[in-house]
Amino acid sequence: MIDHMNIQRSEFAVSDFLKWQLGKELDLSPSFQRRPVWSKKAKSFFIDTILRGLPIPIIFLRERTDVEKLATVREVVDGQQRIRTLLSFIQPDSLPDFKEALDDFKISRTHNSTLGGKRYADLSPEMKKRIISYKLTVHILPSDTDDRQILDIFRRMNATGTKLNDQELRNAEYFGEFAQSVYELAYQYLDEWRSWGLFSEMDIARMREAEFVSELYILCLNGITEQAQKIIDKHYEENDTTFASRKAVERRVSAVLKKIDDDFGSEISTSIFANKIWFYPLFAAVMEYFYGKGTGLTASPERPLSTDISAALARLTERYGDPGALDDATKKLVSGRSNRKTNREALMKLIIRAFPK
Repeated sequence: MIDHMNIQRSEFAVSDFLKWQLGKELDLSPSFQRRPVWSKKAKSFFIDTILRGLPIPIIFLRERTDVEKLATVREVVDGQQRIRTLLSFIQPDSLPDFKEALDDFKISRTHNSTLGGKRYADLSPEMKKRIISYKLTVHILPSDTDDRQILDIFRRMNATGTKLNDQELRNAEYFGEFAQSVYELAYQYLDEWRSWGLFSEMDIARMREAEFVSELYILCLNGITEQAQKIIDKHYEENDTTFASRKAVERRVSAVLKKIDDDFGSEISTSIFANKIWFYPLFAAVMEYFYGKGTGLTASPERPLSTDISAALARLTERYGDPGALDDATKKLVSGRSNRKTNREALMKLIIRAFPK
């Protein structure tokens, strides 16, 4: 007969966890738990998620009966960092091992411009209530569940998952200015990614459109680069605390994407540009055409923004007969070159030559 585990599924308010902690009925550090490793930015992002009433992952507890104290102790099997973040934010002295350098934090303006710089004590009664009354989805494992079974549960939970891609890993590591800006702009153009056929629903679910926006940001800052994950990682790291060019980059990327959509949006999905390999040099060509060469973000457009780029792209495809012939032509143009930067530059120059002089 197959063993069956009777897991209780329930909801508890944040205030319940605080009550358990103050009553010494909560164990945040059973032997199999990891130590708290969240950065202060990650903690701020989590509190902002709670304040907005957005869902968070399930908390796993195991109930144990303390026969000496005649009390139930709830061990946090999975969710230690979430619970510790809440407790340290609401009532720091509820944690006997509270360390200021590790546990003390404020809400970041990056995550919430209205509440940035505030601690729990600084919040309005309404905001405090939002946090305290927030309902956590909890799965409670039976008291006779041993550590081997818990480790098997984690193994099974992860066995059916897909290995995280580079952008998903960044999402778990960076919570600062660059990351927030990228995701906000990526969300803003969600309808366009779909209508252009540039990314599938699975691509979007796995944040590939956010990774592409990251590349467009880097294009604005540094010009055409290699299509390398290490370059993207470097920009997330260097611009995590402050992203001085944030507003300028957002304006530039939004202006170019809007121009492409206004002039050519309805045709992208049936063209070779419905592929990020082609869309990237298209973006680079349009940006250079209107803003001039170089990577400066303060340059004024050299040509009127009213120029219709769809006519230029029509001339480009007409010159080569059809998109297939254009594709063949560019393959010949970049054949034998392994440098992706060189390939991108060659494609961009081919596109920009079709624009009016």
